[in-house]
Amino acid sequence: MSQAQISTLMVAWLSHKPVSQTADISSRFLAARRAAKSLSSFPGIVPASLQAAYDVQALSIADWGEPVAGYKVGGIGPEWRDQYPGTRIAGPVFSSLIFSIENGGRIDIPVFENGFAAYEPEIIMRLEGFSDVHKEIESVEDAKPFVKNIHIGVEIASSPLASLNDLGPGSIISDFGNQAGVIIGPEIDLNWLDRLETMDVTTRIDGEIVGQASPNGGDDGPLGALRFLINHLIE
Repeated sequence: MSQAQISTLMVAWLSHKPVSQTADISSRFLAARRAAKSLSSFPGIVPASLQAAYDVQALSIADWGEPVAGYKVGGIGPEWRDQYPGTRIAGPVFSSLIFSIENGGRIDIPVFENGFAAYEPEIIMRLEGFSDVHKEIESVEDAKPFVKNIHIGVEIASSPLASLNDLGPGSIISDFGNQAGVIIGPEIDLNWLDRLETMDVTTRIDGEIVGQASPNGGDDGPLGALRFLINHLIE
C-alpha cells in the first residue's frame, strides 16, 4: 500500500470518527437555545457524574462565545447525592443576560416556550479579589471578605428542556445550570451578611403571596453558596 493510500485511509477514518457524547449534548443544547426551541427529551444520555456534566458545561461555555459575568448556585437534593456527591451546583451567567432594575421597576425577560421556567428570588453578591485565591475556602467567615456589595435580585431559571430538573444534577449542569438571566435589584447594606436569617423574602404574583422564606446565615445559606462557588472555580 502506498503512502498516499495510507493517508487517504487515515483521512477517511478521521472524517467518520463519532462525535463524543460530551460534544453532542453540548451542541444540541446550544442549538436549541440559539433557536429558542424546546427539546422533547434530554439530548443523549444524562451525564452520570458531576465531572462529566461540568465537561459538557465547559464546552458549552467555550462555544457560546460570550463572556461569563457571574455564576448562579443551586442545590443538589438529598435524593441525588449518592450519585452526585455534593450539595451544590454552579452555572454561568452571561453578560447579555444580566439586567438591572430600580426599586419598584418592571422588566420583561423571555423564557423558553414549552421548556422549563421559574422565577427565583436571590441574594446577589458582587465579588472582588477571589481570583488570587489558590487554596480552599474553609468557612463562610473566610468567604465574606470577597463580597464587595450585595443586592436583592432574581434569577430567571429557564431551559429548552421542560424535564431538566426532574433528571437531576447531571442534566441541570449540562444546560448552563438551568440559567437564563439575572435581574439585579436594589443594593442592601453589607451588614445583612451577618443577619441573613432575620431577612424575610416574599414573592407575589398579581398581588398574591406565592412564597415566603428567610435565608440561612450558615453554610446552608447564601454564604455557604459563595464558599462553594469560590472553591468550585479554584478547582
